[in-house]
Amino acid sequence: MRCLGDTKILKELIQLNSNPIDMWVCDYELKQSGNQKLRDITPTKVQVSCPYGSGLEFHPYTKTGKLSKNKIDVWSGNSYDYYGAHIFNTEEEAIEQYNNCIWEQIKSYENEISELQERKLKLEDKFINTDIVMETLVRN
Repeated sequence: MRCLGDTKILKELIQLNSNPIDMWVCDYELKQSGNQKLRDITPTKVQVSCPYGSGLEFHPYTKTGKLSKNKIDVWSGNSYDYYGAHIFNTEEEAIEQYNNCIWEQIKSYENEISELQERKLKLEDKFINTDIVMETLVRN
């Protein structure tokens, strides 16, 4: 596995080869605040190239196996704090990493739910001269 945080390796490979390289890319990331999807790249076969020595470009293959003119945006963040998607040589590696990303997000949600449940229980104990059962009956 390689993470695109260090593209130097890929650029060197492409420049030595002078030809684009086929690889697999994937990622799943959420913004820290608001749990909005930042990037969801299911395992996708791409052609990685570095046209005219400029930045790397990632063009996906279509379902029919043709190279798409569209590019996949594999970068997140801003110029001071960016990170890239994960790239692999094989589809199996990409699927394994994508599943790891999903698993980590699920575990993160489970931790958040547990923390919220603890906060809720503490608040329920704060009722004065009543309890959560009575308040639920009265308010519903």
